[in-house]
Amino acid sequence: MSSFAPPPAAASTHTGSSASAAPPAADPAASASGSCAVASPRLPLAVEAASPYQPSQKGVLSVLCRDPLSVPSSLSPSEHDIQHVPGADPGEYMQSKRFILLYFSAAWCPPCRTFSPALSGFAYEHRDKLGVIFLSHDTSPDEAAKFSTGKFFAVPPFRTQGSQVLNQLLGVAMLPTLVVFDRESGKVLTNWGRAAVQYNGDRCVEDWEKGKSGVSWLKATCSIS
Repeated sequence: MSSFAPPPAAASTHTGSSASAAPPAADPAASASGSCAVASPRLPLAVEAASPYQPSQKGVLSVLCRDPLSVPSSLSPSEHDIQHVPGADPGEYMQSKRFILLYFSAAWCPPCRTFSPALSGFAYEHRDKLGVIFLSHDTSPDEAAKFSTGKFFAVPPFRTQGSQVLNQLLGVAMLPTLVVFDRESGKVLTNWGRAAVQYNGDRCVEDWEKGKSGVSWLKATCSIS
């Protein structure tokens, strides 16, 4: 089975009441390991016909290159020291990284609020090898900006057409979702990046360098590559 399969039901213990355009109400009792349901926007027919549900590294990264990025710049992993430099060329930013991690997330999602600081620290620690691009599902630009402030994420403009195309191409139905691309090999390694970071730590980067998903330990219960 492809590594682009959805995570097992056990990893998605929290969902919204329905997958709608508006975010589900935040559940204060939601498990940190749960997920929040979202609706994937429909693509324009011309785009959908050209590339129906066929995620590829070249196609996805070309979409990312449409809009400038606000990129993190810091000499310390402390959230108080992380600054963002706006207007960066996305192509140059991604050329400097081997792995591009697309992070679909939102402030209203309790598991996202729990996972984001850990992912930020992971991104800082491995900043020479990878970059995290935050793709917001927030309800407003201000909310998205507040949520990404102090985190070691590159941030494109809020809800551009490109970001919505990515939501559809990658079939994002749950938050948080972390999709891992290997720019060197041109492969989508996994959309289980969140599990890799949470449960495999630094070893997942070693696996990614070998072209693996970083969550091969899950093969005992799930069939993934």
